[in-house]
Amino acid sequence: MTRPNLRLGAASTVATAERRSRTIPFAYKEALMRLAIGDVVRDRTDMALGTVARIDINADRRVVVNISGGLSRPVPADDLEIVSRHTRPATNRFHVVAISFFLIALLAAYIAGHSVQSLGGSWLLTLMASVGAYELFESGFRCYRRLTGPRRFRI
Repeated sequence: MTRPNLRLGAASTVATAERRSRTIPFAYKEALMRLAIGDVVRDRTDMALGTVARIDINADRRVVVNISGGLSRPVPADDLEIVSRHTRPATNRFHVVAISFFLIALLAAYIAGHSVQSLGGSWLLTLMASVGAYELFESGFRCYRRLTGPRRFRI
């Protein structure tokens, strides 16, 4: 009497082979680009300009492009080249947040420098404390911009 093969190796080998066939090879990943809705792209097959309307991230890797005349057509991602990036104009809220981060950073730099100076630190230590406090808030603002900025999809 033969025993059934209960090892995972036999069954998972087929699943692993199927998974590998769906993934993109490592060398090919370097040539991928990042797209967002609204980017202006050019189709290399007929040099038509259009804007990205939808991104289908699946095995076909197709991007729906709106071209002139109100037409939409799916284009393989390999046939696209980016002409221009779409960016939204800055809002008043963004300007208020940027100015408030800047003012808080200046205040933190002053407080840090004044504290080090009053404790008897040298001018170099005072300068480094001020720059460090300022950069702390500036890096926080950069993270805020990164999180609230446009989303790019790797295709």
